[in-house]
Amino acid sequence: RQSDRPLSPSPPSIAPLVMMGQWALVLAAVAAVASAGTVDEVSAPASFDTWNYGKTYTVKWKVTDIEDVLVQLFRADAGEFTLVAQLPPYPFKVKGSVGEYSWKVLPNIPRGNRYQIGIRDAADRSATPKYSAVFIIDEETKGPCGTGYFNEETGKHPCAPCDLGTFWKDTKSCAKCPAGFTTVNRASESQAACTV
Repeated sequence: RQSDRPLSPSPPSIAPLVMMGQWALVLAAVAAVASAGTVDEVSAPASFDTWNYGKTYTVKWKVTDIEDVLVQLFRADAGEFTLVAQLPPYPFKVKGSVGEYSWKVLPNIPRGNRYQIGIRDAADRSATPKYSAVFIIDEETKGPCGTGYFNEETGKHPCAPCDLGTFWKDTKSCAKCPAGFTTVNRASESQAACTV
């Protein structure tokens, strides 16, 4: 004999809802990747520009779909990048579409010839920066070229760095490394920088 008690409806399956949720997450991730912006180039400073203490220079870049960027100074050495300074003051970011930032070189930055500017999306600080060419920070001088640099005509500033595969000989010239040897960086100061 059938019971007079009404049948309770079977609970709805949650499987379709779970699957819909998973698809929503996948679509959101794809959309995020698709909308991620890029730093297309860092055009200034140019290769081996010299930026002197107390003078103002313009960093230039191009981005696609990035609202704000971080403009950072790095020291490069054998492929390793060390963050030296955040160029804009707090909150450290600049509108990406502006495409440039003027920076006065302060004397608290150590002089050197392995600097690069890095531009990255301020909203994704884990992103790898897009780097400028290597440039130099130094005192303004009209004296003789320092080790690693030369001027074929005068031996004085302005000076060019010794190229890859060469090392500093004197203020007017650089010498080639022995056969089968090269240098890791430009502006090598002695033959000891020549490696296999």
